Amino acid sequence: MEHTKVELDISSDIKLQSLSVEHTKILFCCVQDSRASLEAVLPWVNDVQVESDARRYIETRINNSVGGLWSAIEFKQQFCGVFGIKYVDPKAQNAEVGYWLGAHARGHGIIGQVLTQVIAKLRAVTDIKSIEFQCLASNTASQRIITKAGGQLIGSVTDQTKTSGDEALYVYRLWL
Repeated sequence: MEHTKVELDISSDIKLQSLSVEHTKILFCCVQDSRASLEAVLPWVNDVQVESDARRYIETRINNSVGGLWSAIEFKQQFCGVFGIKYVDPKAQNAEVGYWLGAHARGHGIIGQVLTQVIAKLRAVTDIKSIEFQCLASNTASQRIITKAGGQLIGSVTDQTKTSGDEALYVYRLWL
């Protein structure tokens, strides 16, 4: 399966490049270094215990069949996380995005800058009318990022992953 390549300079310090299995080791190290904070808000972290799990995490995302595009985020030329357009639904003119950052890269406005550029690209080259975000009710950092980008809380559902007991999963929408 051929993957769409993603290469985007967000700023002089922030770059997106296509996520690939070559990122396995560095992604695993980043997850290990940030495990405590990532586990609290992301269900997949518990499934990444060894390097081969990190490879499976990557392969699952890049080999999706729903139009997703996944990127490695680099900050100051170092891998620091993942940004993904999880799916694109051309009929509903909707897409969902997700992201995570290692602890060492937080507090620099990286995701806000990425969202600004990606939203501008989606407006320019697609018919997508809205972007959806989902995060746990306890993930206040993501909620701030999403609302600052213009997203509005449209509802909540029970966390089907049960990573946080009965904690709500908030659903946000940003209209383009």
